[in-house]
Amino acid sequence: MDYKSILKKILIPNKRGIDQKKINRILYNQSKYYNIFNFLLYKIYKDSTSIEETLKRLVLNVDIKPLCPICGKPVNFIGKKSKMFSKYCSNSCRAKDPQNYNKWVEGQKKYNIGHFGVAHNFQREDCKEKRKQSLINHYGTDKLYKVDEIREKIKKSTSIIKDKMKENYKTTLMKNYGIDSFGKLLTLPEIQEKRFNTMKLNHTFNSSNLEEESYLLLKEKYPDIIRQYKSEEYPFNCDFYIPELKLYIECNYHWTHGNHPYNPNNLDDYNKLKLWEEKNTDFYRNSIITWTCRDVEKRKIAKEYNLNWVEFFSYDELINWIKNKK
Repeated sequence: MDYKSILKKILIPNKRGIDQKKINRILYNQSKYYNIFNFLLYKIYKDSTSIEETLKRLVLNVDIKPLCPICGKPVNFIGKKSKMFSKYCSNSCRAKDPQNYNKWVEGQKKYNIGHFGVAHNFQREDCKEKRKQSLINHYGTDKLYKVDEIREKIKKSTSIIKDKMKENYKTTLMKNYGIDSFGKLLTLPEIQEKRFNTMKLNHTFNSSNLEEESYLLLKEKYPDIIRQYKSEEYPFNCDFYIPELKLYIECNYHWTHGNHPYNPNNLDDYNKLKLWEEKNTDFYRNSIITWTCRDVEKRKIAKEYNLNWVEFFSYDELINWIKNKK
């Protein structure tokens, strides 16, 4: 027996729509309409959350309950003529929808600009002062990084995240290529060939950085060129190595290499070094180490082992070297 058709004839006697009185009669007299109630509850729509939902889905032919566009779970039944179901299963999913979030952000900006003259709460002077006062009350300072406990916690968390990222990165490289570092990845012939062919195909030589352009330029003349190469005699990852010439090449294009070899007896170098020291930042301290220590050590090792070694401080120097090379 087709119970659905029979129930529809009862609940929708004509084309005017649902007979809400009959639905209410079934809802409020469940003992009298036990068979109908039992059928509606267990047989028709197992994902319905109420008899009312089942009845209205039955008469409106809603066989498949709508799903949340964010998480895919069933949405909530509302039961109004204008809105039978909610669009999302929860407020959490509503907030995750980029369209709603962007709309909320724009609304907040408009409100803040209209009332406070700034787009964000953290730009408001009263909020800045309130936050500063709260930090002083809790920690005795207006800057979180000045609190030893907080600084150590941030340092520890950052270290854990970095270690996890490194481990995941190594695992991926080992799984896909059998190596554990990006430097080794660049030395793989198939990777070098793939990068070269892709850039050549897309005509992206001019858009690449100078080191990439240098690699592609050298590769056309020396196809067996290796990137990030080091040996027992030269324990540094040199930019390029050409096996047929046994040549180590360092491209010191960046200004952190000083634009020329460091000379402690040169007045200009002395003044430049003092200027960098006055900057007193980690970036400039690392630059000083690069120019006055690492690069100096590389030249010392190359000379000590009588290596075929050359360095360039500009892309033009490399081009001229290639032109003059027989």
